[in-house]
Amino acid sequence: MNGRANSLTFDTSRWHTPFDTPSESVDIGLMQIPKSLELFRFFLHKISESLADGGTVICAFMTKYFTPALLDIAGDYFEDVEQSLAQKKSRILILKNKKSLPETSFTETYSHSFDDSHTENLSQYPGVFSSGQVDYATQFLLETFSPGKDEQTILDIGSGNGVIARALQIKHPEAMLHLIDDSILAIESSKLNVRSDHAHFHWDDTLDALDDQLIDLAVSNPPFHFGHETNIEISVNLFREAAGVLVAGGRFVCVANKHLGYQPHLKKFFRSVSVLSQNKKFVIYECKK
Repeated sequence: MNGRANSLTFDTSRWHTPFDTPSESVDIGLMQIPKSLELFRFFLHKISESLADGGTVICAFMTKYFTPALLDIAGDYFEDVEQSLAQKKSRILILKNKKSLPETSFTETYSHSFDDSHTENLSQYPGVFSSGQVDYATQFLLETFSPGKDEQTILDIGSGNGVIARALQIKHPEAMLHLIDDSILAIESSKLNVRSDHAHFHWDDTLDALDDQLIDLAVSNPPFHFGHETNIEISVNLFREAAGVLVAGGRFVCVANKHLGYQPHLKKFFRSVSVLSQNKKFVIYECKK
């Protein structure tokens, strides 16, 4: 989009997901170092797979987010790790002379109890929300909320590793599920955990692909951290889009930190907004179209 807006063409570009192995090698790799150290390791691994002998990788980061672990991880993949001087509060790592790829697995697995009698192992790829355990807000939602029997088509917005969708699938196995996330790593993680016979997975940053669907129930733990920043703008856009795909009388249920103050924003898009449950830190909103 930015290329078209600036009259630039990319006829020689090849677009890949992190799960592709490009057939051609590259001479230079460029990366903005992510917040997750395991995601940094994963990206370095993927770049190294395609990097030509003698190739260089250049990684950018803000100086205030530096940790010695960045150098340790880079050193696992490259003989030469050079750190630049700071410029405008930023630095780069210049990595040369790649090493042999270490043997490693990039899927993390942990156990989660959906109720007293049902425990499953959940798996996810690096950088997907809530590493190591289900986050507390989602746990509060799953302990408190159940779908109605007449809610046959359910949408999980910002699905992450799919734990919300999987919980709803256990409670309502005949429902048709749609899971959407703007991260391919999240969508592929969801596929590891959610049985696909009644599920559809969408890698997208809007709900446009669902325009022809009749969604009875949309559920979400909306994101508000983007890298190192807190920003609710995308969550508010999510509320608007959720209202657009629901059937008349359909529900949108979301859990959020209390301090985010979502209720006035939700009232812009839904006929009614009420508090389904709350504790000292989190609140669950029930919104009806």
